[in-house]
Amino acid sequence: MIVLIKNEIIKLLARRKTLVVIIAFALFAGLMTFGLYQQEKQSARYDNVDFKIQNMKDQIEYTKRDKENAPDSIKSDEKKLEEYRQNIDESILSMEKEIQTLEASRGKETDWRAELKSNITNIEAQIKSQDDMPGNYKQDMTLQLEQLKYLQAKDIKPMIGYELNSINFIKNLIQILGMIFLSVGLAVFVSDMVSGELTPPTLKVLLTQPVSRGKVLLSKFISVSIVGVLLILLIEALYFIFIGLVFGFGNLNYPMTVGSKFAYDMSVLSKDGSHPITLIAGSTYIIPVWQYIIRLFGLQSLFIIVCITFAFFMSSILKSSMVSMAATTIVLITSIVLFQAIGALKKYAVYSFTSYGDVGSLLDGRIAIALNKPQVNIGFALVIFAVWGIVCYGISHLVFTKKDILI
Repeated sequence: MIVLIKNEIIKLLARRKTLVVIIAFALFAGLMTFGLYQQEKQSARYDNVDFKIQNMKDQIEYTKRDKENAPDSIKSDEKKLEEYRQNIDESILSMEKEIQTLEASRGKETDWRAELKSNITNIEAQIKSQDDMPGNYKQDMTLQLEQLKYLQAKDIKPMIGYELNSINFIKNLIQILGMIFLSVGLAVFVSDMVSGELTPPTLKVLLTQPVSRGKVLLSKFISVSIVGVLLILLIEALYFIFIGLVFGFGNLNYPMTVGSKFAYDMSVLSKDGSHPITLIAGSTYIIPVWQYIIRLFGLQSLFIIVCITFAFFMSSILKSSMVSMAATTIVLITSIVLFQAIGALKKYAVYSFTSYGDVGSLLDGRIAIALNKPQVNIGFALVIFAVWGIVCYGISHLVFTKKDILI
């Protein structure tokens, strides 16, 4: 069995298709690096004091124009017109004071601890005062508040805007890959693992050996799973190191919120007759980002294996590798798009493994909000992964061992 796996791994690594898939993933990660670099430059521009001052001055000019062009509905009412102009004057005065504050801060290091405390106070006030705030938005603000309080307790400087470093890069890469690119790339990679070898001499040699068809299939599955997981993780690890050496690794102890659990709020009834989802108090906990990334890699590896199992299943039931690749790609893309675009089908998305490609949302619990199902969490996703994996491989095994093969 070990010899079979070894031989399959050697064959996989020698394939031109493997090289193409590796280059495609590497280029995708490279393009994403460039995009995130541009995003960091844009974020730094918005955080620049001179840009903020100029932006504030532009707002003052726009506000002055609004003062001179009052709405027709209040022009005939002197009292309302006077109140309108007075409010605008107060707004202009407030912006002028803000400009003075910004000019005074030019060249000085800001007190990030004071800003952090102020942000915590503001978010707490918003959550308490805005009872009609949309549920999802309120949950995001609550989770953000938990993280800010952790930063304050551990005396960690919060990241301002977007910073390109290894931590942020790998989180974004795993999220975007999991949406659709990873599953499609794996479909191309696995498409001919079985269907492409139903008639060639390679399979004839294997079947003439004292090895069962089941072991032949299992060796192929194990080898493609090992190679698929390791190649993707290796590309990600290399980029993680490269980004870290060029732009910095970031604070590996930076807090990440995970484990959030949700439940239906039975005290509130929406217009459509449903109950909104609310965060269960105390369910969220904090871990350092280095632990978060390790867990991301673990969940991503499981998702990769499930994708491979499905593509392996399609390769087993279809005779042509081209048909297998096309059919697998179409099925995966269609399932992702339909579950997102058609509201009537969205309730069934929880049973599709493709819904859990964004393992970051699975880890922090946001997947329950995205799918509008509070019972969806890591445990639920693992069950879905296991069911899809067992069923797909089981059918592949039955088809391969029972099929008449022309040799």
